[in-house]
Amino acid sequence: MANQLQPLNKARLIDRLNQQKWCNFQGENDIYLETEQGGLFFSLTGEQDEILTVRGIWRTQLKVDRLVDALSFCNEHNHSCLFPKAYVVLHAGEEYFSIHSEIAMDYEHGISDTQLDHYLNMAVSCSFDFFDELDDTYGK
Repeated sequence: MANQLQPLNKARLIDRLNQQKWCNFQGENDIYLETEQGGLFFSLTGEQDEILTVRGIWRTQLKVDRLVDALSFCNEHNHSCLFPKAYVVLHAGEEYFSIHSEIAMDYEHGISDTQLDHYLNMAVSCSFDFFDELDDTYGK
């Protein structure tokens, strides 16, 4: 069963996250994993919930005067690394902005438990590696 392709759904996703012993919080549409470095949101989208997206938010916000540097950092990361996609979110009317990560995959034809575990490990580790790079560059 672990290697059989099965449709992706929220119950399977929660089960696999629990198997990894990752603490998660469930909202109406998202599952949330919070750590010292930041948070990860796991969501299913698409006509049949076949697209699994893991979005991360680095816990540190930077002042707007560092925006150009952060954009360059994200662009360099996106150029040199396949995962995660990195981008800046500027909050209208605020002095601060946040840095986000994102990994999305389409599992229209199903995914095995082994593949799902691999994807989740990759998404979490790549996201937190990116957050480590941010900590090293900008401080905690």
